[in-house]
Amino acid sequence: VDRSKVSSGEHAKQIRGIHQNGHRTGVRWISLSSDDEMIMTTSTKQTKVWNVRSGKCIRTLDSGYGLCGMFLPGNRHVLIGTKTGALELYDLSAASMIQNIQGHEGSVWNIHPRWDRKGFASGGSDKTVKFWEYEVLRSEGGSANVGLVLSKEIKMTDEVLCVCFSPDMKYIAVGMLDSTIKVFFEDSLKFYLSLYGHKLPVLCLDISSDSTLIASGGADKDLKIWGLDFGDCHKSLFAHEDSVMAVKFCPDTHYLFTCGKDRKIKFWDADKFEQVMILSSHHAEVWSLAVGSQGNLMVSASNDRSLRVWEQTDEMVFVQLEQRRELEEKLDNQENYGAPRGPSAIEGSGLADPSESAMVAQGTDKNSLMAAERLMEAMEVVELELKRWKEFEDAKTKAHIAQENAKNGETKGLAGLFQKQDVQVKPEDIQEPEPNPILAGKSPAEYIFAELKGISPAARSDALVALPFKYAGMLLRHCKGFLDEKLGVEAAVQTALFLAGIHQDQISQSRELLNIIAGLRIASRRMVRKQRDTIGENIAGLRIQLQAHESTKNQYFFGQPESADSEGVVKSGGRIGGSVARKRAAGTTGGKPAFVIDRVGAKKQRTLP
Repeated sequence: VDRSKVSSGEHAKQIRGIHQNGHRTGVRWISLSSDDEMIMTTSTKQTKVWNVRSGKCIRTLDSGYGLCGMFLPGNRHVLIGTKTGALELYDLSAASMIQNIQGHEGSVWNIHPRWDRKGFASGGSDKTVKFWEYEVLRSEGGSANVGLVLSKEIKMTDEVLCVCFSPDMKYIAVGMLDSTIKVFFEDSLKFYLSLYGHKLPVLCLDISSDSTLIASGGADKDLKIWGLDFGDCHKSLFAHEDSVMAVKFCPDTHYLFTCGKDRKIKFWDADKFEQVMILSSHHAEVWSLAVGSQGNLMVSASNDRSLRVWEQTDEMVFVQLEQRRELEEKLDNQENYGAPRGPSAIEGSGLADPSESAMVAQGTDKNSLMAAERLMEAMEVVELELKRWKEFEDAKTKAHIAQENAKNGETKGLAGLFQKQDVQVKPEDIQEPEPNPILAGKSPAEYIFAELKGISPAARSDALVALPFKYAGMLLRHCKGFLDEKLGVEAAVQTALFLAGIHQDQISQSRELLNIIAGLRIASRRMVRKQRDTIGENIAGLRIQLQAHESTKNQYFFGQPESADSEGVVKSGGRIGGSVARKRAAGTTGGKPAFVIDRVGAKKQRTLP
């Protein structure tokens, strides 16, 4: 713009313009087309359609405040559920609205398509779940287009926040504001199951492709895995540091993605109930995500007004490395920003601010992590060594049995054929495995105990906290070996108690570890009882030696309080009923007292020269 011409009254002329096709506000919902070629996103005033490969916006629709949406079969139309309760149907080729229906009296929180592609279900704040079907609408000119018609509905007891059809089209699950999940039969809409467990409203749910598992996330930050056959909760996981906003299963697997207000996307294994990896790229709350039809594509939408496309790669993912990386990131954040402090005292209240020493430790340092890694490496070395010796013992036992059976003539049938082959290997021909030089001649229990004692007491508890549950269970087994080899009762019991306190929930669900804890309890009590008896025997022996020494010598090991008489002689009482007394006289020569022991009835004074 030429300012001189503008000031003289001439009109300003635009030379160039910069247009951004992105959202001006946070992206609330994201959906993928059936062929994974297009993405639909909704925000406050607009709905946009994007090309996945090029990343360009191909359509912008002036819609209402879209809280949810989806592509219709054929990917030529999109449906949007708005905050005002309207269902808006748009034609993508013409970028125009076809139909606008007031579907709910309140906000339309969620819509989910039927797997037979004949319609969809919607849930809203008016406490209803409505079922819609597609119909053909013909205009006055004779052109046909897609329309919506209401087929049936269910009245619920509270606001409906999410709905989901099972892939086998037997059930429909409804998550509600009262923190419960209701499951109905899809054909008759009769009640089937009620899932209780969430402490706050259920914000999202999804059903696996085989219709056996249902995953739900809520405002209580938990991810719960349920069985759809009996409605039992398989596992409850602390998923995010804030509300869980979306959960999606990968097709034909039990892997699933979750996103939350903590800006993170997490990948889970619903069979092993463990976190596989974390995707941290968004800078604000992640509101929604969608998974491709082949499972190799995932898209996410955030309040930072960005969309992110994630593709599956051939790179291997190791769960332990991901867990270690997550822990290191937490430690780095604490080192950079410090541990969170508690509230300071109110000025004028007379209370002092909490000191650093009074604050609870919020994590572990790098030295503790290194100690935990050394401990895990030691346990892995010991496990390999024990495996080698077990294979040796099994082979030797097998050869002995085969040799005995051959002597007794029990070599009939197919078993006899294998026994004849085993007889060819004599027990004495089987060589013992060579000792592992890393163990340095120590037994497995001694080697791990040395590594454990090598960790400073200050870092030992943090190192045990950093141990994954797998290695914590291995260390509990080795604590039994510490007691069996009498390496250290105190260290073994302290380690076992600490690990049991940290992993109480996991241990209570493992019968093997419960048996190990019971064995440790019995062994530790036996060792403590034995040490108590040993100490008692030693004390009794010392008393006998003391009595024998006092009966033969003229001097006690220990004396009793003394009192002085008028002559300067210090008298002390002897044993009750005994024959020995103790006296002291203060001499004038040299000023040193002299201790004299003599029989009762005699009085002597003596000074040291």
